[in-house]
Amino acid sequence: ACTQPLHGFAALERLSPGLLRQFLDYHFALGVEHFTVLDADGTFEAPVRPYVASGRVEYVGRWPLRFGGEALSRTAEAGSELWRPILYEVEAENMCLWRYRGRADWVALLHSPDEFLHLPRGGGPNSLLRFL
Repeated sequence: ACTQPLHGFAALERLSPGLLRQFLDYHFALGVEHFTVLDADGTFEAPVRPYVASGRVEYVGRWPLRFGGEALSRTAEAGSELWRPILYEVEAENMCLWRYRGRADWVALLHSPDEFLHLPRGGGPNSLLRFL
C-alpha cells in the first residue's frame, strides 16, 4: 500500500494523537504486508522509523525534490510561497503502481492516515486477503 505525499506530522499528531501508528497497525493487522510512505516535507521520517527498521515500511522523504529544479524544490519547503504538499500526488500514485507491478498481487492507494479500509464482512487478522 502507498500513501499520498504526506505533510505536517506535528499538526496531525496534535489533532489526532497516535493516528499514524493506528493507521499502520490497523492495516498491517488486516493483512497489508508493506507500506510505502511518501513524505512531502520530511516530517514523517522519525515517526515511521521503527516501521522502516522492521522492514514493513519504505520511507520516501521529501517527495517533490525528486523532480529537480530550484523552483520545484521550493514546493517541498513548508512556508515557501510555492509550497504545494500534494503537488505530485498523481506521480506518487503512478510510482506506487509501477514500483509494485509484478512484485505484489495487490496494490492499494491509501491516501492518508485518516482513511481506513473497511471490510463489509468484518475484520480480523489477514481478513483483507481473504476478502480480495
